[in-house]
Amino acid sequence: MKTHKLKKVIIIALLFCLTFEVIVGVTVELFDLKVNTPSYNLQNVNQFWIDADTLIGTIHRPNQTYVQRKSCFQTTYNSNSLGFRDGNNKYKFDGKRVVVLGDSFMEGVGVDTVKRTSNLLEQKTGIKHLNFGMAGNFGST
Repeated sequence: MKTHKLKKVIIIALLFCLTFEVIVGVTVELFDLKVNTPSYNLQNVNQFWIDADTLIGTIHRPNQTYVQRKSCFQTTYNSNSLGFRDGNNKYKFDGKRVVVLGDSFMEGVGVDTVKRTSNLLEQKTGIKHLNFGMAGNFGST
């Protein structure tokens, strides 16, 4: 008896979610709302991302530029010779440096390079920060 009620609740919940999704989709289209909707296509991304390293995984193509356009921002990404969104640094250095690892927040997705966390920390501390952040299900994830 309880499993029958549970099945009904699950079916009603699924129907509610499906109906709600359709209503929201129609509303966005009907009123031309400026909402980021998933496109489920990677046509632009394939030019900038590449699965080239068996140790690291998916990284940016080296020395590439990619412009990301959304309804709320536009950002230009540049990758260095190693495929990270950081300047071309000399990796042999005698002074202090900080290595930054992380996800899209540390890489600075949607943010100009000068406004990324690692760049702001570098400006405040005067210590060079090497940013190896990688967005998405890549890099350190």
